[in-house]
Amino acid sequence: MASCSYVIVGGGVAAVSCVEELRAMDDKARIIVVSSSQLIKTVVNQQKIGQLTELFDIAEQQVTSVFAGLNVTFVKATVTHWDWKNKELLLDNDERITYDKLCIATGGRPKANFQHALSISIRDTETVDRLRTRIKDAKRVLVIGNGGIATEIVHELKNIEIIWAIRHSSISATFFDEGAAEFFKPMLVHGWRKEKSNNTVPKRYRFTVENEGESGVVGCALGPEWASTADISGALSVYYIFYISYPSSLIYMRLWTQARQMGAYCGRAMVLGDAISLDFCFEMFTHVTSFFGFKVIFLGRFNGEGVEKPFRILLRITKDTEYVKLIVANGRIQGAVLVGETDLEETIENLILNQIDISQVEEGLLDPDIEVADYFD
Repeated sequence: MASCSYVIVGGGVAAVSCVEELRAMDDKARIIVVSSSQLIKTVVNQQKIGQLTELFDIAEQQVTSVFAGLNVTFVKATVTHWDWKNKELLLDNDERITYDKLCIATGGRPKANFQHALSISIRDTETVDRLRTRIKDAKRVLVIGNGGIATEIVHELKNIEIIWAIRHSSISATFFDEGAAEFFKPMLVHGWRKEKSNNTVPKRYRFTVENEGESGVVGCALGPEWASTADISGALSVYYIFYISYPSSLIYMRLWTQARQMGAYCGRAMVLGDAISLDFCFEMFTHVTSFFGFKVIFLGRFNGEGVEKPFRILLRITKDTEYVKLIVANGRIQGAVLVGETDLEETIENLILNQIDISQVEEGLLDPDIEVADYFD
């Protein structure tokens, strides 16, 4: 029977981030990581594009490489039983591990309602590899779903007939309103073109949302990293993890949030307990991904959820080039959706964080001939 101070179950970004933070804060404690695969996911090519906004890739690497120099014990196994009262895990190799504190970062399971040999529920790298194998000789694919994974599959599949079945009135509704969906719709037919037309003229709109009936804004649950290998590629990872007591402060479980940030936060919580305070990164929601070949950035309350009504929506749309949406309440920006190379992310992030009053410049804020940052120097 193995015994340790900390056990982390899982092999994703959250688990790796938790391990790294634990070791940074406690260089002597014994740490055991349990995962069913020796390939684990980690963050690479990290690039800051704002105070909080970051762009990075997810890569699968050998556990020996990721944990090199961290003095971490890795166990390739699956947990078959959890005795939380006695703080003990039973593994499928009959090994038992006792611990002082436990972090569960195993991820969720898709709701697979279709039990058929020809049905594949896409969730992670393994299921994408399965899809790649199965479509080699296929002539037609039915894609069911309207979230990020479905959107990327529809965009990336080539040389095959695609039927996209959705229950909403517009595509990608879990991420975008109907306006953004219209911006992306031509990409379904013609694909993304790197060369843009010189005749595109930005169009600006402004309207007010006063009640739910008038709102075209849809809520969003951001999906996980799911495929960066093979011949189809997907969105970057976004998870919601939060540590909770279950039923004491010795067990830390992950729910949905950004994996890297919350994995690190979970590690600090395991060491510091109640003494921990929220990190600055939780001041505002940020997420960077890509759809249909465009960089897409979500900032703050980008879908209008939780924003006091009435609020204004400012739009700037340049066909095949960019889509900019700002949500403004009481003269202050509450959220934004930025599609394309807008160069607005850092300025808009600062305006949301600092809640600067833009009432005097709101009319011309999205004028393409005016540098937004110049307003706030």
